[in-house]
Amino acid sequence: MSSVRSDSSKQPVRQFVSAAPFPANIFSYKLVTNPNTNITTGILAANINGANVRSCPAGRILREN
Repeated sequence: MSSVRSDSSKQPVRQFVSAAPFPANIFSYKLVTNPNTNITTGILAANINGANVRSCPAGRILREN
């Protein structure tokens, strides 16, 4: 992937262009707080619903967020 810098302050700092389909390489991350202990834990998940070769093709612009 190549990186492109965005100058607009409302846009992410880095953008990438996918060189190949990436359905197995897209993840989600969320924070979950246990109400009993008040401990916050981060959860990284793979296999996003709807991620397939058609929805994650080569040439797609990916932005950091």
